[in-house]
Amino acid sequence: MRLLYLALSQATYGETLIGLSLADQLRAPGVSAHFVIPDSARASVEQHGFGCTTLDESAGPRVRELLADIVKEQQPDGIVLSDYFTYWSQLEKRFGTDPWFVHEFGVPVLPIDIWELQQSSFRIDVCGGPGQEIDPHIRRMPAHLRPVPVAHTVAGDAPGFPYRVIEPEGRLSGEERARVRAELGLAAADRLVMFPVSEWQQPPRGKRGMVTDMVHRLADGVPELIVRYLRGLPESTHVLVVGEPLAAFSEFPAERLHVLPKVPRERYHALLSSSDLIVSLSMAAMTVIRSLFLDVPALMISNSFTVRDEADAHAADRALGGLSPAVDRWLAAYGPIEPFRQWPKGAFAFQAPLWRDNAYATAIAQAELLDEKGVTALMERLLHDPQEQRERARARAEYVASVNALPPASTVVRRALATAQGEPVEIDR
Repeated sequence: MRLLYLALSQATYGETLIGLSLADQLRAPGVSAHFVIPDSARASVEQHGFGCTTLDESAGPRVRELLADIVKEQQPDGIVLSDYFTYWSQLEKRFGTDPWFVHEFGVPVLPIDIWELQQSSFRIDVCGGPGQEIDPHIRRMPAHLRPVPVAHTVAGDAPGFPYRVIEPEGRLSGEERARVRAELGLAAADRLVMFPVSEWQQPPRGKRGMVTDMVHRLADGVPELIVRYLRGLPESTHVLVVGEPLAAFSEFPAERLHVLPKVPRERYHALLSSSDLIVSLSMAAMTVIRSLFLDVPALMISNSFTVRDEADAHAADRALGGLSPAVDRWLAAYGPIEPFRQWPKGAFAFQAPLWRDNAYATAIAQAELLDEKGVTALMERLLHDPQEQRERARARAEYVASVNALPPASTVVRRALATAQGEPVEIDR
């Protein structure tokens, strides 16, 4: 069997990695893969050992003919959209064409549905703006692949086929982990907090019309609070920032700050495995997903408060048991703010159905952005309190066991393809 993956994201590696991880799992059962990607993703795809064809948005509507040629050449048994939202938005917004010509090729199409869209409002709430409508075409597609983690391990509706998004990665030995930490200058008693940053989290500079002012303010302001909270930890705490550098981290003590650009896959795995805590501002970040399989604690920081005026600030103060003076000053400088689960854009209401009754959300520690005392205390417990660490490790292990109980990816994909072709299939649910 041969699959053609359309992974056209220009701004993030995450969607491409999701497709690559599926293709990696299918390689041993004899399923070959070819990727259609932007040129920026070529090195990553080739590093995984897969063939690829690059497409540039300058092709515009000619993308139809170009993809038709690729399909004719590759003769795939199925087309995988990695993922649905990215495919739709890239084709419509960057290539300027209706994305659903893909059905004209007569090949079953499987969208990877990260967000369980069937249960959503098909509208992403955007901080400070009217939101973004999502094309509901997926409702007409008979089979969807749902990556776990993040999706529920049991599908709640007929089109969804949950599958394990990545194979568990091998953990570093104690000696290897000690070597990586020594390279960063850590002593044995030091703790390492990793803060991954992706390109998509940075709104385009100098182009204020492309996203709301609130998104820009959150992009600038939230890292300042994160750095403040990290500075509240013991002096044995080091911070590792991998990805786009953020100006706010210049306020963290230089001798305990390690800022690295995008690093190769193996190096990233070593750094992630050698960390004591991952702090993330995006629940569905691939780094958080990988941390679960590597048994590295992860903390998700989000905001559930709308603070437009003094009355809203008082409400948040009461709910959190008191806002610190520093948070009060921060709100005066960067407010008004709205809820977000995906910094800095928003998606708080959009993602609510995804996290409801989802064990993934309980396997990760969570905290409120405006709760300085709560965030700092939780980070310190995750880094130093043996009882907290044992309880969190147990929650991670239970969740990972449920993920590992899913059928092999090859079985799930074959069943999904049969469903997409209209063939009856027995499905484990």
